[in-house]
Amino acid sequence: MENNSMAIRKVLSGTFVGIGICGTLLILWTALTGIYKGKSVLGSTKTITGKVAEVSEGGAYDAVFHLEQYKSTFYINRGLQYYDFTLEGLMQLSKGKEVTISYVSQLSPFDMEGRSGHMNRLVIGDSVVFDEMKGIPAYKE
Repeated sequence: MENNSMAIRKVLSGTFVGIGICGTLLILWTALTGIYKGKSVLGSTKTITGKVAEVSEGGAYDAVFHLEQYKSTFYINRGLQYYDFTLEGLMQLSKGKEVTISYVSQLSPFDMEGRSGHMNRLVIGDSVVFDEMKGIPAYKE
């Protein structure tokens, strides 16, 4: 009976240690990526201008913008889910046009080379199409 009790204690302590490690990693990931509930919270904002070559879907419903002049991509986090954008609508609205994109420049353990930027504002011409800080897109299809 005492051996069973010791085995149960070992399993439980191992489980709690595992949960603690996972929780700590989740907190660190949130702090390092600077994204909480789909919105950028850390990092400095940079603004660029370029011509849209393509809009594609990234993992987890992201709307990903590819600009002709840049190797990096810029994405609206969960843009195809939370903001009701469609790829077709975004392509029709922006392909071949000059856009101004503000994005969060930050260090991420998942993108050490800075190949993608979390977009927080998209302007086409004089129209603000998306502004994350306001919580909703200025444009709805």
